[in-house]
Amino acid sequence: MVSGSTVAVGTSQGLDLWEPREGKRRRLGKAEGLGSDRVRALTVEPGGRIWFATDAGVGWVDLELDRVELMPPPPEPLATAVHDLRALAVDAKAPRDAIWVGAGAGLFRVGEGGWQPTALRREITALRTGGNGSLWIGTTDGVHERNLGGIVTPQREGSTLRRVTALTEGPDGAPVAVGEDDAGQTRIAVFVDGTFTTYKLSTDARVAGTAHREGALVLATPGKLLSFHMPDSGMVGLTRNGVHLTHVTGKRKRPPYVAGTLDLAVPPDITAVAGDGQTLYLGTRTLGTTRIVVDRQQGAVSQLRTRELVAGARSLSVACAARDDCFVATGGTTSWRFDGRAFSRIAIDDRAIIALAMVRSPAGEVLALYREPAAREIRVARFVKGAFAPVAELKVETPSGAALLSFARFAPDGLLWLGLSYIDAEGDVRPYGVALVNLDLAVVSYHREADRRVGVLPVPNDVVDVAFTGDETWFASGSGAARLKGEQLHVWNEADALKSEILHGIVATEGGHVFIASTSGVGQFDDTRWTYPPALSVVTNALARGADGRLWLGTERGLMGYDGGRIMRLDRRSGLLDDRVFNVAVDLHGRIWARGTDGISIVTP
Repeated sequence: MVSGSTVAVGTSQGLDLWEPREGKRRRLGKAEGLGSDRVRALTVEPGGRIWFATDAGVGWVDLELDRVELMPPPPEPLATAVHDLRALAVDAKAPRDAIWVGAGAGLFRVGEGGWQPTALRREITALRTGGNGSLWIGTTDGVHERNLGGIVTPQREGSTLRRVTALTEGPDGAPVAVGEDDAGQTRIAVFVDGTFTTYKLSTDARVAGTAHREGALVLATPGKLLSFHMPDSGMVGLTRNGVHLTHVTGKRKRPPYVAGTLDLAVPPDITAVAGDGQTLYLGTRTLGTTRIVVDRQQGAVSQLRTRELVAGARSLSVACAARDDCFVATGGTTSWRFDGRAFSRIAIDDRAIIALAMVRSPAGEVLALYREPAAREIRVARFVKGAFAPVAELKVETPSGAALLSFARFAPDGLLWLGLSYIDAEGDVRPYGVALVNLDLAVVSYHREADRRVGVLPVPNDVVDVAFTGDETWFASGSGAARLKGEQLHVWNEADALKSEILHGIVATEGGHVFIASTSGVGQFDDTRWTYPPALSVVTNALARGADGRLWLGTERGLMGYDGGRIMRLDRRSGLLDDRVFNVAVDLHGRIWARGTDGISIVTP
């Protein structure tokens, strides 16, 4: 929502109030009077106050007075409605004193008289105050209109909509409803001369939200912005790309608007849209809020995003219990849980801790590896029944200082391999080989080349990544690529045709090919010699293998996918949060997670 120069963004962590020109943000949450941190709906009244709905109820923020007011809670018979709020709209009769609230339990009016239910008890999905003061209501059974006299009328003539996802106005001011018909197909209904006419899009993409820019209505679909304007508006700078409206049912067979595509790279996971003149704001599941200043078909793109996800980050690891239930650690002070829509903090331990890594065991358990801020002991916790439970008898230790992890990965035999290092008294990072953890027996063994004795594997001290293939274990290290077969170690360095022996990552395939990453690009080993594909001659900070076999490179110029022949490039222009990618991780479901300076991007190939 846009109020004056302020952009209000509802998140699972609170209400973010951005001043884009200054790049400033402040966050309001439960402690500041919202009653709850999770914001479910927003709207702006004519005077500029921002109304919000949270799990605790509804209230408003007055930016001029710097005041937050939470309305009284509903009486006990209506209390269940508070936990299922869907939409807000200003009451045209009393815009400063009351608000319409749509919930799963129906339509309510909230004002000085408290919570007043209406006769409409259907599931509400969208609300909008019309230009004539009436209230347009979207439900799972189509569109309804409530006039100023209080009469609610179902608007079924000419409309095939069943589930309404958005209510807005066309460039001519006509009410427009967006939603789905009985078959789940996207439909757009325009209200003219007292009835609706329904149209379908030439593209069957789902509409995630609507907004206005000067002279046009914008519809956001995955990866595209569609713009609708009047035929005689003279608007230019749009790519047609075959986009148009086709009549489905209703009186007005000729579509009232001309459609086009704004030729701009936009995020694929848009959840909300707002407009302010030539500026569009796109809320997303994983990339925060994207700000686009539209000038003809060009757009200046910037991000409104806080950096909590990567505060103090050193690494990136992801473990998913399910597709919409993933756990993230970055080596910082906070661990995160991702529900498919938003990130929320999750505690591993009651004490202050450093979340070093998350890993999924072969049995499907999510494990957290963590330590206290300056501790040399790394502890393990299992996620059980909605919370992490420490494995009390298990800990991994480094000689002194604060322990660090360069990787945490399960080998085919079920042992958990941990790349170890620690921060010494002078603040320098010291390598310490690997630890092998047997979770079933709660046994830890340590292996490094500097500690050669019976039973100790000759693992490079400065190992930074590991890969397993057949009976071989491969390491990326600060002294080259190393292969461990049995207890025999072979190391390749710059004397063996490596362009750089300071490696950042390693991948091994079932066919015996090995790939290494460095500032000199990606090298490939075919069991005979090292070569460097010209297409991969870029500074590479991280390397991972996708579920489809593609290599994914984190580079200084974005994310690159490589299938052995073709290159896919993703950067800011194509929706990635950062051009500079430090870490890459692939989850159980094939999604690519990339950590940059500004946050974490999630890519579904």
